[in-house]
Amino acid sequence: MSSIIFLGGVAIAEEENNYIFSTDYFSGNIKQWSRTTQALKGKENIRCLEVGSFEGRSTIFTAENICNGKDSVVYAVDTWEGSDEHTQEEKLTLYDNFKHNLKNHLDSGKVIELRGKSDEILLKLLSKIKDGNEKKFDFAYIDASHWAKDVMVDTVLAWEALKVGGIMIFDDFYWNVGNHDHVGPNPAITGFLKSYNSMYKIIYSGYQLHIKKISDRPKDEPGVNQFDQFYWKPFVNKIKVLVKPFVPEFALEIYRKNFK
Repeated sequence: MSSIIFLGGVAIAEEENNYIFSTDYFSGNIKQWSRTTQALKGKENIRCLEVGSFEGRSTIFTAENICNGKDSVVYAVDTWEGSDEHTQEEKLTLYDNFKHNLKNHLDSGKVIELRGKSDEILLKLLSKIKDGNEKKFDFAYIDASHWAKDVMVDTVLAWEALKVGGIMIFDDFYWNVGNHDHVGPNPAITGFLKSYNSMYKIIYSGYQLHIKKISDRPKDEPGVNQFDQFYWKPFVNKIKVLVKPFVPEFALEIYRKNFK
């Protein structure tokens, strides 16, 4: 008997497909992913890039619900050696589980496995794009190393490989470890958002972050600060309501100048 889970109108039949998963970091994201990527579903020649594939849950969803049109393909990038947050038992079975779970898609060419360090692989892909031997991607998912410096490198390189109009999703947007800015994706992602401010549009922000690439180059003229509008302003507005009775007028004037 198969176990079928319906999330956001998407059915996942795990037992009938004989999948092997040690954990589930992904299924809770399916509903929002389906909304964000609806325009890509079923289209021909869609190219998807996954930086960090683990055991293949997100890879399966991407292959079957985003890059599921004719001649569409998913590039899965991973070392399959695990990260610091994974148990030794998980690390030992990661690659075998991925190969098992994606066997049909790997055999058909729907999923292309690129095993190695993400920065090295992404640089090779960018070189091929520059030479005209590869096309840019319609979709990119960033969920590899969670050290901030690695997330920054993966993000910048994947961004260069993403076409204008393409979608990028970050996992673990709010994962940060206290005041240690080098630990967790959040410092890298927020740094990227500030640096590339005029080049993207935020689609969704929760524990994951979904953005759309709207330009290859930053705008020269001042524009709406996407980062502050979406990330800080809602928070500041809530604080304003709570503390207004106790805050002097000069402090509110500072708020108006910087956040209105």
